Amino acid sequence: MSGSVSIPPSNKDWSTETFMDVNGDGLPDKIIKGNKVRLNLGYNFTEPIDWGN
Repeated sequence: MSGSVSIPPSNKDWSTETFMDVNGDGLPDKIIKGNKVRLNLGYNFTEPIDWGN
């Protein structure tokens, strides 16, 4: 068995989303590039919502 793994350089940020509670419910919401958020419902995330500038 053979294969390869490509790891981006450590000084590059390849992420397009991060997690943070934006609505105060204690659940980490997905912050998406372009000022959009997917609210955490506890069992799923909402569709992307515009979340201001």
